[in-house]
Amino acid sequence: MVFEAPFDFTASDFPLIRKWWCLILMENFAIERKHAAVDVHEPPKAQEDSEIGDKEPQMVKDLRTAVGWLRNNCHSFRGFVQEPSYLDLEKEDQEKSLLKLDRAEGKDALELAKEPFMFRFQFQQDMEVFLFKCHDERHLRINSMCMEF
Repeated sequence: MVFEAPFDFTASDFPLIRKWWCLILMENFAIERKHAAVDVHEPPKAQEDSEIGDKEPQMVKDLRTAVGWLRNNCHSFRGFVQEPSYLDLEKEDQEKSLLKLDRAEGKDALELAKEPFMFRFQFQQDMEVFLFKCHDERHLRINSMCMEF
């Protein structure tokens, strides 16, 4: 309206616009958040081996390494990045997520099972930088998607 530009959105875009506004507010004000491009928390630490001696799966180690890289390099990104929800889950739910991923059959079931392990990027270019640095250079097994508006 300020620039007298035509509107290039419809009422069906409002839910995404509201989400975008919320993220902008969270990015620019001191609101506690878990999923933002600028995260003040330390990189996640690997879990200790359980009593039965099982080690953390390589995919989870890769996930933690990628989150650490993301947090250390958040200044390189133009938009917000939502970290995988897997790391915020209770141990029992983490185990269920891994089992669900392991047992997924078919494309739809596999996509659904990958959800807790997914990095979500606002901009395609940010995702490409992340994938180059984490997947191509560091050979980390990670999942990502772009949510460009």
